[in-house]
Amino acid sequence: MFGKYSKEQVFSRYNRSVLAVFIVIIFIAVSIASYRYFVELDSYQTRELRTLTTRAKQLENTLILGLKSIAGIKKFANYHLSFPEELLSTTPPLTQDGDEFYLKKNSRDSFAHRKNYRGSITGIGQVADFDELQNQELAMANALTPAFIIAKNSIKESTWFYYVSLNQFVSLYPWIGRESWRFSEHNLNNNNINSIKALLPGENNFFWSPPYLDSAGKGLSSSLGTSVYRNKKIAGAVLVDFSLSSLSDSLPEINKPNQGLVLIDEKNNILIHKTADNKALSTKITWQDIAPKQLINYSSKRLNKLPNSYRVGSWLIQKYQLPINGWVLLKYQPYQDFTAPILNRFIVMLILLFLGLFAFMSIIYVVTRKTFMKPTKEFINHIEHCSQGDPGKVKPPADWSYWFKIVEDIFGQNRTLLQQLKDQNIILDTRVNEKTQALRLKSEQHQRDYALLRSVMDAIPDYIIFNDLDGTMIGYNKAFENFVQATSLDLIGKSSDEVVCLELGQSLVSMSAASLTRKTDQGLAQVVETSSNTYEVFSNQLYSQTAEIVGTINLVRDVTAQYAANIALEQAKNQAEYANQAKSQFLANMSHEIRTPINAIKGMLFLLARTRLTNEQKQYLLNAEGASVSLLHLVDEVLDLAKIESGNMSMVKMPESIDTIVDQAVKLNIGMISEKQLSLKINIDFDVPDIVLTDGMRLVQVLTNLLNNAMKFTPQGEISLSVERVDSTTRFLESTLAHSPVFVRFIVADTGIGIAKDKQGHLFEAFRQADESMTREYGGSGLGLSICQQIVNLLSGEISLESELGTGTIFNFVLPFNVVQDNSSKEALALTLCSFPLGLSESLKESLSAYQIKHVNITSLSGLKNYKNDKYVAILIDEDDINENLEEIYKTCLDNQVLLAISHQMANGISSQIIERIETLKLPYVLLEKPLYRSFIRKLFLAVYNKELVVKNIDNQLLADKINPQERNDLRGITVLLVEDNLVNQLVAKELLRMMQANVIIAENGKEALDVLASKDKGIEVVLMDIQMPVMDGLTAARQIRQQKEFDHLPIIAMTAHARQEDKERSFAAGMNKHMAKPINAELLLSGILEVLNKQA
Repeated sequence: MFGKYSKEQVFSRYNRSVLAVFIVIIFIAVSIASYRYFVELDSYQTRELRTLTTRAKQLENTLILGLKSIAGIKKFANYHLSFPEELLSTTPPLTQDGDEFYLKKNSRDSFAHRKNYRGSITGIGQVADFDELQNQELAMANALTPAFIIAKNSIKESTWFYYVSLNQFVSLYPWIGRESWRFSEHNLNNNNINSIKALLPGENNFFWSPPYLDSAGKGLSSSLGTSVYRNKKIAGAVLVDFSLSSLSDSLPEINKPNQGLVLIDEKNNILIHKTADNKALSTKITWQDIAPKQLINYSSKRLNKLPNSYRVGSWLIQKYQLPINGWVLLKYQPYQDFTAPILNRFIVMLILLFLGLFAFMSIIYVVTRKTFMKPTKEFINHIEHCSQGDPGKVKPPADWSYWFKIVEDIFGQNRTLLQQLKDQNIILDTRVNEKTQALRLKSEQHQRDYALLRSVMDAIPDYIIFNDLDGTMIGYNKAFENFVQATSLDLIGKSSDEVVCLELGQSLVSMSAASLTRKTDQGLAQVVETSSNTYEVFSNQLYSQTAEIVGTINLVRDVTAQYAANIALEQAKNQAEYANQAKSQFLANMSHEIRTPINAIKGMLFLLARTRLTNEQKQYLLNAEGASVSLLHLVDEVLDLAKIESGNMSMVKMPESIDTIVDQAVKLNIGMISEKQLSLKINIDFDVPDIVLTDGMRLVQVLTNLLNNAMKFTPQGEISLSVERVDSTTRFLESTLAHSPVFVRFIVADTGIGIAKDKQGHLFEAFRQADESMTREYGGSGLGLSICQQIVNLLSGEISLESELGTGTIFNFVLPFNVVQDNSSKEALALTLCSFPLGLSESLKESLSAYQIKHVNITSLSGLKNYKNDKYVAILIDEDDINENLEEIYKTCLDNQVLLAISHQMANGISSQIIERIETLKLPYVLLEKPLYRSFIRKLFLAVYNKELVVKNIDNQLLADKINPQERNDLRGITVLLVEDNLVNQLVAKELLRMMQANVIIAENGKEALDVLASKDKGIEVVLMDIQMPVMDGLTAARQIRQQKEFDHLPIIAMTAHARQEDKERSFAAGMNKHMAKPINAELLLSGILEVLNKQA
């Protein structure tokens, strides 16, 4: 069955081959014939265009002859109008008929009884009244008749030659009777004459008219004309009329329907339209009136832009543009009619060629089948019988016996060898089965390993490619196959740059080559950007089981979405930063605009307070002062919130005392706490470090806000502030600071109204309170806690709260500090502190112990005798007990060399009578403010080591820095230049300075300040400079002052409503010595001026 199928397949293939050859030959023949068809078609199209061009040029020659004739006649007329004395002809005899005149026609020719060649002259006017110039023009017009005759005989297509005078007459050839036509004013006021009048003077300016119906009955005509001048002034026009029907007769005949020959002028008017019916045009028409539907939208201008031979839809257009006047001779015809002769010849040739080739192939097929295919079939049958062991059934054809015999011998030998092979095959089968079983087990193991590895690779979304040492691909994962949308058969053996985009392919090729040359096994990484995607590419060496480099492994990751997200985030960040910057600038401007009037208000209130006021007026004044402070506090909170939201608030960490920070925050709130009669407790654990690195101003702001909130929402009860050290091993915050920071917890607690659980979630949001009705009852902007949270976060801490409605609230936050000075490094203070009869908290006692201060409680002053031998002894007593025991205290302190430490309420101060009595007795004493906490130890320290053993109301900051107070307290003899544009602020500052006994000079802007300094006779010692002023601002003025050498060291203080940190930096950059933000009180102003003067000294 298989042999029979193979044999039939051979003969079937032969038949298909013959058919395929026949088809190929037919295809080649058709291709050649088609080529010949298109070549012939192009040639035919060229011939037709050439014929049209020849006809158009013949038409053009006729028009050129008319143009030359008119040009010659024009020269003749211009010359004789300019030189009339050279004209031999005289004025012709004219006949007057009313207002008209005309030239009579002679009955015969002058020389023979033949056709009369005289022209016709007719016009309007009285001949007897004509002047010399009119007679000369009539003589010249009469003299033009011979030229008209010659031109008319030369140009058969012309109908009229005539001269039209602006003096209202016309000279016309050939003759026409007055009954048929006479001159009228219309002959001077038509479009043709008006167009000729508009021509510029010159020999080559001519006018070609659109088609019109001849008034003398000559049919559709077109005129050629030009102007005639006398002494550069137009006198008339000479024209020739062409019969468009005569021009049409000179063109070739149209024999086929749907074809047309058209002459079009530049304004889309039809001059000639010749079709198969050969009818001349009798009316004026346009191209759109006669054009086929597909050509109706083509104007003359659009037709001129087309090639000379162009196919438009099913129409062929051939044209030629006459250079002489821009007319277009156009022939249009259906493209099918045009190609019909060529197509018919092509079809006939193709049929004859097909029949000839078919006959030729049939002969070849019959001959080859008889001489080759039939013997081959017999030979194949013989092979089949020999293979079956039955030779001799087929009789060999002539000349094929030798090959038949060879086949029989070969099959006989093969049968013998086949039997031997069968015997050996049995032996081999046994061995192969054994080897196959072993290989199958090993192959199954390899397949499992390969399937596992392949599954892992295909599960990876990145594109993985394996290359050999030549850089061609030997493997990849499913992700890469899906990426390039190809199968393994398409990719194996190709280079990476052949299957991926150019940029990625080049990167893979270059990185693979670079990986092979690297001496280390560290891979290469690169980011590749294409027109639409971004990829991260990694390449490394690929090793065999013997650690031999066999190629490279490349990993490609599509990171387009990540990069796009990063770009979008960057754009959003930039937009947000721009919006925050705009908001910050707006708030800064608003701050300036608010601080300026607040400064004036506070200054006026201060000045008003120094006048004689009633108690009621003083109360009103205090209320106004409180309102201005509240408004300023609100402005500061809004600015702080804007800085935080815009990311512009930065923490300036410097060595600060925790005790001082707590003291400042308490003093800012102690007045209101005392006014509400609330109890205040302060506790700082002994192990809390003393000096740490932090932003002291911001930390004071946080504590102040929390204490203010506690005071505000606690109608009665207690407020406490605690500071304690937290063990870092139990702290949930993990610090990233370099030097093992110390964690300190700040706790502000109150027994106030508390906060409901459901209100605590949004408490730290800006402009939010636990209950919006609280704004009306307790006041506030709702910004304080939000600002506190942001500042704590910037200091690497976290704030939280615990509260229950009606029981109070606890705020606490933990901050990491780098310690500058710990309590353990404090110098031991050999002091014995006796409390009479005050008791101290356990925490305070531990702090005293840390400083090695011995503390004892005594019940009477006589107990001090027990400690008489101690180096230093101090007695701690409350101010209420001073009056009762003053004499006993005096005697005991003198006998035992004891330091008197008097505690008093922080908000109220100590009675002046007590101080006067103590100073009268010359007792060494120190004043301590209650509530007592760790900071009082520092006051004791300074008091003990002070030579006079007297310390009066020592400020904590003073104790921390040990700065001596200024010696002077006024500005006597100091000349101050006040640069301020606001009149109210001028008044306030001037009065404050005069109160300080200073000499004041005022300038309203920076320019005036420079002028004052330039006078050099004012003796200016310090400048108070506003920043925002007209004409010249303060920063510019400061820079220009510093450019003058004599003012290098002149103290300049910025006194402005610009209160931001960046405003301070700009002031210092401009050369100012100090920056003071409005509103400014007298104390700050005095201390600031004295500070810069002392530094200058």
